[in-house]
Amino acid sequence: MSQVVLCGPPPGPSTCRTLSLENDPVDREPGRRDAQVNDQDAIRGAWSDLTGRPTDERFRLVPPVHSDHGVDLRLGANVFINHGCTLNDIGGIDIGADTMIGPNVTLLTSGHPVAVVTRDVPPATLVAGNPARVLRSVG
Repeated sequence: MSQVVLCGPPPGPSTCRTLSLENDPVDREPGRRDAQVNDQDAIRGAWSDLTGRPTDERFRLVPPVHSDHGVDLRLGANVFINHGCTLNDIGGIDIGADTMIGPNVTLLTSGHPVAVVTRDVPPATLVAGNPARVLRSVG
């Protein structure tokens, strides 16, 4: 079963909400999981509940994704977050417009005064490292 685990403040099991998407190996109907992952309206609704903000209709997310609070997550327009991401947002996370985040990425700001990406990144650019450095243009 794939899940989007959404936890709001204060952290704890009583404040967590889970959006579950079936992915049972016994039930392998062709296209079934794709149809559920493609229920982006439900995912956007859950994300809006988590953050307390409206979500751009072009926002896309592939579960599972984990967040510790959600109240300090801010997304620009047309953001894509792939599966396995962890967003520890106590220190605030701003994800700019037209951003794609790959699988298993972790963004941590809990107890840290600055994020890894410390300045604007040009569009269509691949960055990596700590601190983040431009690797190449992808456009």
